[in-house]
Amino acid sequence: MKKHLLFLVLGSMLYAQGMKTVTGVVVDEYGEPMSGVSVVVKGTTNGVVTDMNGQFSITAPVGSILVFSYIGYIPMEVTIKANTGAIRVQMRSDAQQLDYTSENLFPFTKSNF
Repeated sequence: MKKHLLFLVLGSMLYAQGMKTVTGVVVDEYGEPMSGVSVVVKGTTNGVVTDMNGQFSITAPVGSILVFSYIGYIPMEVTIKANTGAIRVQMRSDAQQLDYTSENLFPFTKSNF
């Protein structure tokens, strides 16, 4: 039993050493904070959303990739390294995606159901 407990503790310590908590802020091309940006560890369902000040905090394995996405903006990717500290991600608008979105909007008409 002691061997199993020791293995469990050592395994947890090794796993924890490979994890990194990354904090940062996401801004637009004008340097304004962006709230509601999705921050996801690529290939997983582990993710967070930036707060009203564009700030986020996420824990992920070292070597994984964070994907930042927001409607109308080009997705950005950042690789987490062992020495990664607080990061600042500047999103760039995707004019082509905005044109596509506006073409798909249509006026709603009042219905008498």
